[in-house]
Amino acid sequence: MTDAAATVRAAYLRHKDALVGHLYRLTGEAADAEDLAQETFRRTLEKPPPDLSRDLGGYLFRVATRLGIDHLRRARRRRAARLRLPEPWPNPPAPPLRPEAETRYEIRQTASIAFLHALDVLTPLQRATLLLRDVCGFSTREAASILGVTEGAAKQHLRRARKVLAHHHLEEGRFAEARRTKARRLFDRAMACLLSGDTAGFAALLSEDVTARADAGGRYAAAASPLVGRAKVAALYGGLVRLFGRPKRAIPLWVGHDPAVLLDLDPPSPAFAPRALVCARLGAEGRFDGIFTILDPDRLTRCGART
Repeated sequence: MTDAAATVRAAYLRHKDALVGHLYRLTGEAADAEDLAQETFRRTLEKPPPDLSRDLGGYLFRVATRLGIDHLRRARRRRAARLRLPEPWPNPPAPPLRPEAETRYEIRQTASIAFLHALDVLTPLQRATLLLRDVCGFSTREAASILGVTEGAAKQHLRRARKVLAHHHLEEGRFAEARRTKARRLFDRAMACLLSGDTAGFAALLSEDVTARADAGGRYAAAASPLVGRAKVAALYGGLVRLFGRPKRAIPLWVGHDPAVLLDLDPPSPAFAPRALVCARLGAEGRFDGIFTILDPDRLTRCGART
């Protein structure tokens, strides 16, 4: 191994976790994040920066971000024909964070399904700009340099991204963290209501316009489109409990800052999934306004233990 290769390898190993954490938030896919981090290492080995005496973290981060944007552009075309939710990862690595920088979102929030799903409506450049500025704490000028765009373009991407996310009512900073305890308590109550057959009690914990989404990856039975409305969502989950009965095992989890439970089920037929992750977002009014159910086993590999 040459001295240059050894330097690149040492820098990559030092920054690998942060790169994976950033790429996970950029793509919404854990496996893709790890693959892109490896590709970042390979690209940097092939074409290292001229000055290897400086820390290579910034260079690796720039390469990773641009690879992530290219990946998003390809993935958007592949995913357009079917509903896909982000891959849940209860404890992903943190992305690179600017010390003392002002950010809009608490770091655990940025790994929640609700947050990552909201990012899916952004263009790849809007998504990357928002993550760089409002999650990692880079300045707009630094974000522009990483993305290879002008500062004016970066400001425009950021403004549009913030406007879109405002419609999703994502809490910022300390407000998000303050709701964790309440969210877990209400989530556990909601699950208890469902399993005891108290559909009305479950419905009382949902917002009027709650939306339920499911992702089975085309492998198992699941709703083909989001279900909206308290009565419809309560009837759906109440019916599923009657169909499946009590789960064989229920493991409480956090996915980002949102409460979740991993259920081992006894499906009535092979058409139904044997395992499900159910995650809920507590809305501003103190009721759950989003329920996400992941049924594809390939997307649950990182959710097998309590966190």
